[in-house]
Amino acid sequence: MTEYMTRFVFQAGIILIAATGSGLLFKKLRLPSVLGEIIAGVIIGPYVLGKIPLPGFPEGLFPFNSAMGFPVSAELYSFATVASMMLLFFSGLETDIKLFLHYSLSASFIGLSGAFFSFLLGDLASVLFLHEPFLSPKSMLLGCISMATSVGVTVRILSERKKIDTPEGVSVISAAVIDDVLGILTLSIVVAVSTSRAQSSSSSSETLFSILSFSIKIIALWLIFTVLSLLAARKIGRALKVFKNKMTFSLLSLSLAFFMGGIFEKSGLALIVGAYVMGLSLSRTDISYVVKESLNPLEAFFLPFFFTIMGMLVDPSIFFVKEIVIFGLLFSLFAFVSKIFGCALPAYITNFNLRGALRIGLGMVPRAEVALIIASFALMSNLFDEKTFGVSMMMAMLSIIVSPPFIDASFKSSKKGIKRDPKGFDEVDTTFDISNPELFSLILSNILVNFSKEGFFITHIQSQDNIHYIRKEKVFLKMSAVEDKIIFKSKKEDVGLINTIAYESFLELFETAQHLKTIAKPEELKKEIITNGFSKNDVNLMKFIDPKCVVVPLKSVKKEEVIKELLEVLFQNGKITEKKFLFEKILEREDMMSTGLENGLAVPHIRTNRVKNVEIAVGISRCGVKFDSIDNKDSKLFFLILSPEAESPHLQILASIGKIFGDSEFLLKISEIKNRDEFFEIMKSIKQPSKTVRSYFGKNNI
Repeated sequence: MTEYMTRFVFQAGIILIAATGSGLLFKKLRLPSVLGEIIAGVIIGPYVLGKIPLPGFPEGLFPFNSAMGFPVSAELYSFATVASMMLLFFSGLETDIKLFLHYSLSASFIGLSGAFFSFLLGDLASVLFLHEPFLSPKSMLLGCISMATSVGVTVRILSERKKIDTPEGVSVISAAVIDDVLGILTLSIVVAVSTSRAQSSSSSSETLFSILSFSIKIIALWLIFTVLSLLAARKIGRALKVFKNKMTFSLLSLSLAFFMGGIFEKSGLALIVGAYVMGLSLSRTDISYVVKESLNPLEAFFLPFFFTIMGMLVDPSIFFVKEIVIFGLLFSLFAFVSKIFGCALPAYITNFNLRGALRIGLGMVPRAEVALIIASFALMSNLFDEKTFGVSMMMAMLSIIVSPPFIDASFKSSKKGIKRDPKGFDEVDTTFDISNPELFSLILSNILVNFSKEGFFITHIQSQDNIHYIRKEKVFLKMSAVEDKIIFKSKKEDVGLINTIAYESFLELFETAQHLKTIAKPEELKKEIITNGFSKNDVNLMKFIDPKCVVVPLKSVKKEEVIKELLEVLFQNGKITEKKFLFEKILEREDMMSTGLENGLAVPHIRTNRVKNVEIAVGISRCGVKFDSIDNKDSKLFFLILSPEAESPHLQILASIGKIFGDSEFLLKISEIKNRDEFFEIMKSIKQPSKTVRSYFGKNNI
């Protein structure tokens, strides 16, 4: 046991490193990260690097599991199985149940059509190229393998694109679940047929009856559990919320998904179908996004295992066997065409336009989990030879390597994939325009606090649009913070609630501001910025100041002119592009409170999304400029600082400038600096904590 576990922890470490590295690389190449994880699995797997002997591992770190006749160990495959269940559970949580029910009929039509054409063309491929009878176990098994859609690959791409809750996303997942059920059902029928042929004692009528009864049982169980779970969803949600702690009820939700998966597996269905049904049920509750957010770390840990291990199951040497390659390519072509046209055509006949139909057709192309399970089962049951197994693996590999870029590209456009919006899904936008960036975050935070006080569950989705999902019972709001706007998407009847909470949030902030005037003394606080003495914790300003952006001496004699002159030098050196906008924002900041400090130092500054990095311009005036300073003295040294809204050491830079250049003796000597070279000599001399501006002037006697 110790030996097994030692090998496993090494394997887990290598898988996570390979999956993370390849995923990031493929993202930089603007390709789906899932594709990188699959290819990483092929490279480190038992057919390539995994079999190379290493110290302590004479058979390699990822040896072929000869005892089971399977590429990976039982431990790794178990991890992959758990990961696939989590993937389908999360996709169920993200599914819009109203959309799911609305599109369930069309999704069933799409799934049945795709399954039928896939089985037909997969079976015909065996008839044409292997010369097997149409109803032979081998032909029907190739049909089964062609039927099963790997919803995991498509779900990962949809999740990254935030497209799971779209009509196309919901339809793909629903149809894929139907395909998997039909694939497993067909596999059961094929096995029953093969067994009945081997047992001559069974009559054909008895065999047909057993197949029919088994099929009815499987479909009935699937429908019963799905309907019961959906009906009991809100009661399950209320029971989970009794535990209060978000992580506690999130973990319990995942345990219910595992339990449901086990029930489905024992009933003859797939684990992943049960996990999806539980996720779909909980999507009706107001804790769905909270569960998803709480379990994100588990998702980030497990999912790379699934896709990397799927890659490990692929033997790349099959691409060098001519017979397998020819049949594999043709079988793959049949499999691709059958899904694209078999699913896109019924989608187009229903409410989807050509764009939406193509998205659905492409989304149904990947085959992995169920297809590989069926192929492995056929190989171990002697229903497949190694060549047929290789062809199946090749088709699955090509589908999970070739299709993701096309799926990803089809969902890049924000254009709708449906001909007309379904009834009952009319949503309205409620927009609050917050032009002040300093107030924006404060208002946003206060609105969220007030929703939380009302008992709403709030989930933050970190993305380009900074999305928050706000849910309580049947109320579901989507809030986006885009640039300087807060936008709510909701049902029309919920607009009053949004306006009421926003109004109260604004009123509270106004009252807070009024109170702040009586207790805050900003002028006194501003004096505290100037402190002598440099410490090792201060920012090294040399990293942020470009010598070309130092002006000695300044020509300007007025406050506004100084700001314009420093912005101009940044513009001329390619540091900024929008002088007018930045000038107006800096003046707005100066109107609130001047940035003129004591001892001749002024630091006009703002945070803005118009710069990507911290940009600093330095100016020295010989005669001094009126800058509304604390001590009413003229300012001679100016640091104009522009920092991005994102993470940056903006306030640390301000504090360091105050400590380094706030010396009262410096005011008398600053005008004597002749050029930028002397300024940088000062900067170099104070680079070490033991140095100060005063020590520089004392040493050089300027």
